[in-house]
Amino acid sequence: MAVTAATARTTAKLVLLVVVLMHASGVLAAAARSLSGEEWLTDGGGVVVREARRNF
Repeated sequence: MAVTAATARTTAKLVLLVVVLMHASGVLAAAARSLSGEEWLTDGGGVVVREARRNF
């Protein structure tokens, strides 16, 4: 019985870790996206970003 409880505890910790990492990566991905109409890159670099976003 003790082995089963230890296994369940370890599995729960791993699942929680994966959920937290997925949430953090989602937050970082959302923060990295620029808002529509936001032109933070001007002169050349902004054109490349706009063309890349248009093509994908």
